Amino acid sequence: LTDAALLRRAASAGSAATTAAEVAAGLDAAAVTACREFAWACGSLVATGAAFVVPDAVVLLGERAGVVAAYRADFDEGVASAREGVAPPLAVTIRAHDRDVWAHGAAVAALVAHVSRP
Repeated sequence: LTDAALLRRAASAGSAATTAAEVAAGLDAAAVTACREFAWACGSLVATGAAFVVPDAVVLLGERAGVVAAYRADFDEGVASAREGVAPPLAVTIRAHDRDVWAHGAAVAALVAHVSRP
């Protein structure tokens, strides 16, 4: 479930997108198909992981979490496909974020740790 895989899937479906961001933006019908499949696969992966650790809740974040949020119905279908019928509903929160924002936060945390040393 990488940008490269998303782009390859879109290209194999005939998309004119040249970047994962263009695919995520739904540049054309093939890109939308790739995004729907991506969201479904994320749902299946989350449900499989949840079957092993039985969490109360799952928070899904990352650069392409926005794709999952935009295609939430497909994500939910992916979850249902890998979840036992008797399992309780899985509480999922989706938070899209930008790597630059994460990098700034990591840099601040590193600086705070550095200047806080005795």
